[in-house]
Amino acid sequence: MRIRADFLTEDTARKLVIGEGFVDVQYLGNRLQADRVQINFESGQGVAEGNVIFQDKGNRIVCDRIEFDVRRQQAILYGARGELGRKYKISGERLERQEVNHYRVQGGSISTCQGPIPEWQFRFDSMDVTLEEFAFIRHPTFWVLGFPIGYLPFLIAPIKTKRSTGFLVPSIGNSERDGFRYNQQFFWAFSDYADATFGMEIRTERGLIPSAEVRYRLSSTTSGRADFKFLDDKLTRETFWRVRAEHRQEFGDKFEGFYTVERVNNGNFDSDFEDDLSIRTRRDVESKVNLQKNWDSASFRIFAQFVDSTEEVRKDFFQRAPDVSFNLSPSVGKVGTVTISPSIQSSLVRFDRRDGAQEDNQWRIDMAPKLSVPLSDLQWLTFSPFVQARATWYSDGREPADRSIKTGSFFRTLWSGGLDVEGPKLFRTYPLKLKTLPAVKHLTQLNINHFYRSDIDADDRAKIVQFDGTDSLEPQHTLSYNWEHRLLAKVPIGREGFESREVVLTTLAHSLDIRKLDEGEERPLSDVALHIESKPFRLWKIGFNTAYNIYDEEFSSYSVSLDIREGREWFVQHETRFADRKEEEFDKFTNVISAGLRILKVLFIEGGARWTDEAMRLSEKNIIFRYRGCCWGLTLEYLDREDDTFFQIGFTLVGLLGDEGAPAFKFGRSRSNE
Repeated sequence: MRIRADFLTEDTARKLVIGEGFVDVQYLGNRLQADRVQINFESGQGVAEGNVIFQDKGNRIVCDRIEFDVRRQQAILYGARGELGRKYKISGERLERQEVNHYRVQGGSISTCQGPIPEWQFRFDSMDVTLEEFAFIRHPTFWVLGFPIGYLPFLIAPIKTKRSTGFLVPSIGNSERDGFRYNQQFFWAFSDYADATFGMEIRTERGLIPSAEVRYRLSSTTSGRADFKFLDDKLTRETFWRVRAEHRQEFGDKFEGFYTVERVNNGNFDSDFEDDLSIRTRRDVESKVNLQKNWDSASFRIFAQFVDSTEEVRKDFFQRAPDVSFNLSPSVGKVGTVTISPSIQSSLVRFDRRDGAQEDNQWRIDMAPKLSVPLSDLQWLTFSPFVQARATWYSDGREPADRSIKTGSFFRTLWSGGLDVEGPKLFRTYPLKLKTLPAVKHLTQLNINHFYRSDIDADDRAKIVQFDGTDSLEPQHTLSYNWEHRLLAKVPIGREGFESREVVLTTLAHSLDIRKLDEGEERPLSDVALHIESKPFRLWKIGFNTAYNIYDEEFSSYSVSLDIREGREWFVQHETRFADRKEEEFDKFTNVISAGLRILKVLFIEGGARWTDEAMRLSEKNIIFRYRGCCWGLTLEYLDREDDTFFQIGFTLVGLLGDEGAPAFKFGRSRSNE
């Protein structure tokens, strides 16, 4: 123990050391400062008065008087006010330090807010608190901005300065279809690199929905998650469950793998119980497994895919497993003045599919060698002629005249060839000599492609049961062009650097089907496709796509998208899509708009709407209000869609309730745990 004081005396008879003036006492990692300190050097007990400040690791308490025991590291502070764990603002008429992280407080308050009038606080009769564990509070009253809001006879709250186990703040809502909704979750941080959340949601018209989710991050290259949800629906008398899991990992140099698995037992699960629009309207759930090894000139992959329909009226199923592929692109280089670029693609795959009452399964072995000869010595132009052969074995097929009759195995061969022309490529830089825009650069390039695929496999092609796009290789003879124009700007970043930003990208594409022209078909020309993408500023993005039918003299499809963000202050997103589809179940028009605005740095309002017809009739709209102050937050959400109206409320007290809403991990594991 070390004592420093303006005036230091020793009373040998009473075995006391007395310091006055400015007294500074340091012992066992603790520090005590006061106007007057008296310590019994035999028992280690003492008293300090006048401008008392008591500090230990992470805690700082100011009080009027303190009685302490140096050896036991215990203390009683009167008129205490200060910080626990550098996070919790605490006060008390009497604060008793029983152990290093264990305190008992009488007649006090606790909060995580700064300032003389905290935005929120709990005032209480007594509290027993252990840092990194829990606070047991008797008769707490909840105060907001100095006004009492509510009372509880007893409260247990986690007191954590690290990611830790505890109950999350519940979400409360009401739905016309599901009734009153209450969702309570428990967060379990069972290790530094993994955690879990267990939940129980009550929907008064549907029943109880238990759920669980586990997340882990073992290293920078290995992470994953899994979740489960279940409902025994008392409205429909059906049982619903869903299981999802995913894992990603790198095994070494250019060797990686992942899997994503999702299974639902009932096709109505998404449409009935998901609030997210993209999930609620999907038609399928998909599971995939991928393991891939890359070399400088080759790659090897093992892949599997499982797709289940989520629609109750459609019992479709698709499986692609196993799928083993090996691709090789040897580095031959130049032979004299000519560059040779050979490659070969090979695969072995099995397909299974159930489409209504019909089931198909098939093995396919495929090999496709290709040879291209790029000629890049010509000024402004690059010519790349190529030729490709393909040989495919199918374990089964169908009779062209009667698709219910199987033909057995067969072998298919075909070849294709063509010419790719790149250029001329023209560019020029225009100096503007502006501080924010020193220069712009125009780049224009024309690409022309001629492609021919033979018709030598007509008899075998008619037997094929098509499972993916690689089996629909019809004979083809086309001439197409693609014109690109890019406008790039040189803009400053930071104080010294510059970056080249693509301000505008314009692409125009069109093709002529020579085979249709030779056969006298009426429409050998494709639609003219135009794509424009613009990023006038770093956080702004504008897009436009359209396809124009030159025969009908009308736009067959178009889409307009707008995504403007200004940091965290505001954003606007809008997308309009039109497609002239003939199927009645598809909407020709789809319009989605959403926007958000932050006000006074603590308020954020976000809204959105969707409509699917020209009459602008809204099919879905929602609005979200969020407040996030320095120490608490509030969320209000309203959603109105065609089959349901939903309202939900949630709140957070930073450091006390709901502060574990999102998983966070310490990076990786220590080597001792691996």
